[in-house]
Amino acid sequence: MRVGKDAEEKDHHPEWNVSHGGRVVNVNLTSHFAQNTVTRLDFELAECMNNAYTEIRGSFKMYPYLDASQWASLKIGAGMLVSAIFFFKFVTGTNYEQRQIAAAPMPSTIHESPVAQFSSAQALADKSSVVESVDYAYGEYEKRDSERVLPGV
Repeated sequence: MRVGKDAEEKDHHPEWNVSHGGRVVNVNLTSHFAQNTVTRLDFELAECMNNAYTEIRGSFKMYPYLDASQWASLKIGAGMLVSAIFFFKFVTGTNYEQRQIAAAPMPSTIHESPVAQFSSAQALADKSSVVESVDYAYGEYEKRDSERVLPGV
């Protein structure tokens, strides 16, 4: 459209040929009044064509991947898929039981070597600190503060 306007202003009309469904445009620039030779008007029109191309090449999409109806179908299909997944998750719910996991039993404190006695006392202290921190987090710490028994005492 832009080149056609420039050709009309210069009163110089080239031969146009469109092929491949409008994807390829061939232009012959010759002057019939000068026995089909190239003149200054042909160079000026070629320069206008180059300028028009550099101005619009960033905004022009030559081959769209999907037309409007295909794009709409793709969006509808994706929306239905997401809706189906959420519906399935909502209907099926969870089949996992909520149950408490029992703590591991404490090792016995009857050992002969001092290293074994120290490690079992350390394990008992670690266990009691975990219990105290959990009790503190749930507000049980203040309730049993007077009844608390310190480990190893």
